[in-house]
Amino acid sequence: MYFIIIALLAALAFCCLQKPAKTVLTDPAPTPIFPYRVNTPDKTLELPPELKEISGLAYDLSTQTLWANEDENGIIYRIHPEDGRLESFPFAKKGDFEDLQLVGDALYALKSNGKITRIQQITSAAPVIEKFDTDLTEAHDCEGLGYDRANNRLLIACKGDPVETTQRSIYTFDVTTHQFNKNILFSIKLVDIQTFLKQNNLTGPAYKDWTDNTALELGPSAIAVHPISGNYYILSSVGKVLLVTSPTGTILQLVLLDKKVHAQPEGMAFMPDGTLFISNEGKSGAPTLHRFRMN
Repeated sequence: MYFIIIALLAALAFCCLQKPAKTVLTDPAPTPIFPYRVNTPDKTLELPPELKEISGLAYDLSTQTLWANEDENGIIYRIHPEDGRLESFPFAKKGDFEDLQLVGDALYALKSNGKITRIQQITSAAPVIEKFDTDLTEAHDCEGLGYDRANNRLLIACKGDPVETTQRSIYTFDVTTHQFNKNILFSIKLVDIQTFLKQNNLTGPAYKDWTDNTALELGPSAIAVHPISGNYYILSSVGKVLLVTSPTGTILQLVLLDKKVHAQPEGMAFMPDGTLFISNEGKSGAPTLHRFRMN
């Protein structure tokens, strides 16, 4: 009996020392709302060291290239997505530029403090620069800039909120008048995400941080409008998630990102046919650019 008890205690101690099994994160089945296998890119490019801090993406149909910026220097890069070839175009001194968008022949760059810079003739020796203020501040931590073509407005996604810590808000900037709208377009609240998960039976260890926490593990790093559905895609490196909403903010899908694929997802852009690009900063290796075809 003595030896049996010792054996049982040893087995119990061994079990207690074992780490819990890791949750296997697989791609959700593509649906009309989310038609991608976003954890299984069909093509990946390692980007040069200049883009280690890549933070924004915008697709240029006229050249079939991607515009990109990084958040330390006032330089905009053009990426050739087939081979990763890079061209660089300085437009400002050092600055915390978080995202950019192409509207017509002008590029708009967003700083974390909410200030917007419009750059025309970026490839020339003397780019034309114009700056615009918004009512947003460093406390809003602006990181995402999208273009809503249907309403000719820029979408500004904030990573922080100076008043309410359990929500993240989207604001707009009219491209025609260059006026900032002080009214929030919509906010994403923790309770809304938890309600969506419950209603759609999304449970288990992979969703534990969302269902159990009282803090909102969401910090939008990019926002883009899907060219076919018109839905808003909101990318967050915080919490490793890609959220899909309607243009009025109704949550339609929440997809968990595999951190082995998306080390630090910061930039996002669509081609007109729906092809999705997501860029990752070089957190502990080379920065990457992933491509995802629609299913």
